[in-house]
Amino acid sequence: MLMKRLPILLLWLATACIGSTAPEANLTGTWLSPTTPGGATTLVLNDDHGVVTGREDAYRGPSANPDTLAVNGTRTGPSFLLTLTARDGTSSSYAGQVNGNQLTGVLASFTRSDSAVFTKQ
Repeated sequence: MLMKRLPILLLWLATACIGSTAPEANLTGTWLSPTTPGGATTLVLNDDHGVVTGREDAYRGPSANPDTLAVNGTRTGPSFLLTLTARDGTSSSYAGQVNGNQLTGVLASFTRSDSAVFTKQ
């Protein structure tokens, strides 16, 4: 009886091991998008088990000084939702997916929404 169930047990163990060693999606790091609406943008993020914090440095126009926004959000598996808040309290969101070294999603504010892709640096 055990010999009949042994292949099933071995298959189950192999599947469990493969699933547990897969790398988890993570947003920690510096991400660059040279073509976000208005100019280049850098996200500097820390992902602590799905709780995401950090900042966005947005380089708009000829000024060498970036607009810096606070970033807070969540990540569940490869999906994320970030809220970007400016000093004056206005906010926008960035929702999408992390796939290895790339974030893809939609950057949305009250007046517009645009696709945005960030690459890990």
